[in-house]
Amino acid sequence: LEQARVETITGEVVDISCFLQLGKRGEAHIACGQKCVRNGQPVGVVTDKGRLYLIMPEEHHPRRDGQVSAKERFAGLMGQRIQVSGMVTEYRDNLAMFVTSPPVPVEPPPPAE
Repeated sequence: LEQARVETITGEVVDISCFLQLGKRGEAHIACGQKCVRNGQPVGVVTDKGRLYLIMPEEHHPRRDGQVSAKERFAGLMGQRIQVSGMVTEYRDNLAMFVTSPPVPVEPPPPAE
């Protein structure tokens, strides 16, 4: 993570597999996305600007020792808009965030005028 930067992002929790293959997201996809994540598919956050971040637990955290399940925490927030912080790294336009704080639900953005 030598090139990583601390960042806080806001966006919708998605399961990356269904999102990238079929564009699935939102309320209609919550149950499916939860099943996918709980069965091993990666979690992502799609920002309001359309950037997709692969979410990974930061290795030096209680999640590493099984004290907290990042998979369960994010599955429970599937389809919701959240804010989360961590170390962001980028490789060839692909973004990954090594999460350092728990995700928290946030209100939707105000409608565009």
